[in-house]
Amino acid sequence: FTGGIIVSISNPAFFLWWAVIGLPMLGHARDFAGIMGIYAWTIGILVALFLWYGGISFISAQGKERIPRNLFRLISVACGLFLVLMGILFIVKYYFRLL
Repeated sequence: FTGGIIVSISNPAFFLWWAVIGLPMLGHARDFAGIMGIYAWTIGILVALFLWYGGISFISAQGKERIPRNLFRLISVACGLFLVLMGILFIVKYYFRLL
């Protein structure tokens, strides 16, 4: 648990994510459903993190031997683009809502 906290905080994007995405989303959840919205958001974010990192771990554990090199690169690029697009969506939806 402590190791997870240290790794998260040492990530350079951690504070940026919380400032730009996390806190506005949490505020929206609170405005929408009060304390239950905060609980639901927290549970949802933890489940999403578990599924995301669990999936990444599973794919990595299968090894690059099972996935052709070009397909592995394609999957990596697709995941990266997906994260960039989700970031843009969150910024547009939550950040500009506060202005």
